[in-house]
Amino acid sequence: MATKITTGLIDSGAITSALITDASITADDLHTTLDLTGKTVTVATASAGDNDTSVASTAFVATAIANLADSAPSTLDTLNELAAALGDDANYATTTTNAIAAKAPLAGPSFTGNIDVAGSVYVGGNDTILAENNLRFKSSGAAYIDHNTVGQDFIFRSSASSALDTTALTIQHDGRVGIGETSPANLLHVKVSDAGIAPHPSAQIVLERDGTNYLQFLTTAAGTSGLLFGDTNDIDVSKIYVDHNTTKMTFVSETSETMVLHGPKVGIGTPNPQKPLHIIGPDGTTSLTEGNSRTALFIENAGATYVNLASSNSANAAIFFSDADANNRGALLYKHASDSLAFTTAGTERMNIYNNGLTTIDASTGSSVGNLRVKGTSGHSYIGVSRATASQGEVGYTWNNNTSNVWWNYLSASSSILQWYATSGTKMTLDNSSGDLYVTAGNVKVSSGKGIDFSSAGNAGGMTSELLDDYEEGTFDPSFTTTSGSITPYSSYNTFAYTKVGRVVTITGTMATQSVSSPTGQLTFGNLPFSLASDTPNRASLTRPSIHIYSTGSGAPTQNKYYSAFIAFGHTSNNGVVFATYNSTHDENIADWFAAGSDMFVNFSYITNT
Repeated sequence: MATKITTGLIDSGAITSALITDASITADDLHTTLDLTGKTVTVATASAGDNDTSVASTAFVATAIANLADSAPSTLDTLNELAAALGDDANYATTTTNAIAAKAPLAGPSFTGNIDVAGSVYVGGNDTILAENNLRFKSSGAAYIDHNTVGQDFIFRSSASSALDTTALTIQHDGRVGIGETSPANLLHVKVSDAGIAPHPSAQIVLERDGTNYLQFLTTAAGTSGLLFGDTNDIDVSKIYVDHNTTKMTFVSETSETMVLHGPKVGIGTPNPQKPLHIIGPDGTTSLTEGNSRTALFIENAGATYVNLASSNSANAAIFFSDADANNRGALLYKHASDSLAFTTAGTERMNIYNNGLTTIDASTGSSVGNLRVKGTSGHSYIGVSRATASQGEVGYTWNNNTSNVWWNYLSASSSILQWYATSGTKMTLDNSSGDLYVTAGNVKVSSGKGIDFSSAGNAGGMTSELLDDYEEGTFDPSFTTTSGSITPYSSYNTFAYTKVGRVVTITGTMATQSVSSPTGQLTFGNLPFSLASDTPNRASLTRPSIHIYSTGSGAPTQNKYYSAFIAFGHTSNNGVVFATYNSTHDENIADWFAAGSDMFVNFSYITNT
């Protein structure tokens, strides 16, 4: 019989393993409550998988938990780790069920509501962390956003306020893209604001803005940016680029730099313009330096240099000159309709050159020096008029006073004479062969203080003056004084003529005697039109006077007398010339031969002081 384990034995600690082995402990033996505080109770470890009412030892429990933990990863081998992995969600099963219910099936879902994505969407995988709210496509081949509805557009909107009311990007079904433009008319239409202008249909890219509008290229300070133009023959046939190192903008055509913009200067055919506009022609530079600071346009060419203004057959071409007062102060104008070249000043045409060579000058507001003035700084100044061939007609110039009166002078091709012509006929002729000058009509008049200068021929006969500066003609009534007695001429038959050339006065005329009073002695011819030269009283006459007296009165000589007389002296008191006679047969005084009714014919010359 087995020994019962009693409380006494327990309290005294007298229970041994031997006493417990195969012992049957009942509730009666242990009473209702067994206080094992401070006591160690050892029980047998049950086999793994046991499932009965026997006491499980700590070893059994530890083994069971370890077997359970061994099937989980190290990060989930505790209940705490497992709870954390489940988001500490006590209703994890419900949450998971609801989430699965919200998922679309993999095979062709049909969405009937909105799809909200709080983060990024990755198509093809996520190997790079992107920022929030991104859409990413990852594919070994092409990736598409495909719109399989014909005739529909892709529209991308952004929110300008609280509503999705702003269309940022539109991709039309025909491939046209609009940024800020919902109906792009061109391949790429970028619109900031409405410019009010319809884009050109040939433009592929349009930048539209109501105001300042730019297309900008950004690069480093040492870089180059620009536009390239290509075709099927050359992908770089032309270009426009900016060298940011030199700040030059260069235009290149067929590999040649055709134009350069460098600050305020433009160069065409040269990379280094000297002036605001510098053009080098097709023959290359002249290597000249334009040093004038006021030059705005500099055109050079190693060969001939031209500026060509082309227009239609009926239009005009012109170069205008302007100032602060008017934009057409002057002009050089070619009129293609009439083939004439016009020069204008102050907006009015002043000179025209016509296609037949005719040139007109309107100088109604011209200066006092004349309508046409030719002035040389040194040497000679000429106005040359010529004809194409020597056989062609006349050559000269004409002028008129806006009436029927016309004047011209011309050189005759046939006779080689220079003629001055008026409406009434030729007035003066210069013979080219002889040098003779003919006055056909009118007189040659020399104003006071002027004359004909013979100085180019040299002094002749010791004369110191070679200026013929006076020519006069006129009439006068002389006086007749005798040594004694008197001679009275008819008043109506007593007018003599004089001609003065320089200082030489020539007297001619006829006197008819009305009455005599015993005239005797010398005859003084007085009241001359010019005084005798005071320095030559005995040479008053340049020629030997000729006096012809025809007497018919009583007491007169029986024959007419012709006397060659010498001037003895000049009378300054009465401005007269004294006549006396002498020959081999007669020694007579002229006065003795006068009688009533006699006539006297006189011709003599004398020198005057002026």
